[in-house]
Amino acid sequence: MPSQEPVVAARQIVYSNRWVTLVRKDIQTGTRTEDYYTLQVPDYVAIVAVTPDGRLPLVRQYRPAVEGYTLELPAGTLEPGETPLECCRRELWEEVGLKARHIREVGSYLPDTGRLGNRQYIFHVQTEEPRLEFVREQGIEVSYHTLEELEHLIQTRQLDHLLHVSAVYLAGVLGA
Repeated sequence: MPSQEPVVAARQIVYSNRWVTLVRKDIQTGTRTEDYYTLQVPDYVAIVAVTPDGRLPLVRQYRPAVEGYTLELPAGTLEPGETPLECCRRELWEEVGLKARHIREVGSYLPDTGRLGNRQYIFHVQTEEPRLEFVREQGIEVSYHTLEELEHLIQTRQLDHLLHVSAVYLAGVLGA
């Protein structure tokens, strides 16, 4: 008996705001139909930035989803009509006050195929020196770390955002 490919028989937005859309999908496989739910969130970039002196900026900010402060790479969601590269340049400036000298797109990845319907774009950026005119966003603290310090932060789970840890290794700044 040949297997049948799943088909999206119906799609309905259950809830939506500026951050997330919950979509119910009726997935039909043969004669069987099941409901699945997807969180549709904006695509975003994660930036592994390295300054001329070899330090990497990290941001510390409060995250309501985990009800605490996290240490992360500079990152952010794409604005409507914005390309991932444009978002990379914008977020690098807005979050840590750095301008890019050289940008390499590491790749585009699906963060969680079981629940999320978005992509994460990873960039490895060689930056200029930090600018004096930079005014950081409210609620964000910026710190700079050597490769050894970054590795320690990952090993001790102080930097525990898995998608950002993966980005560091995919960018090749730390060995596996």
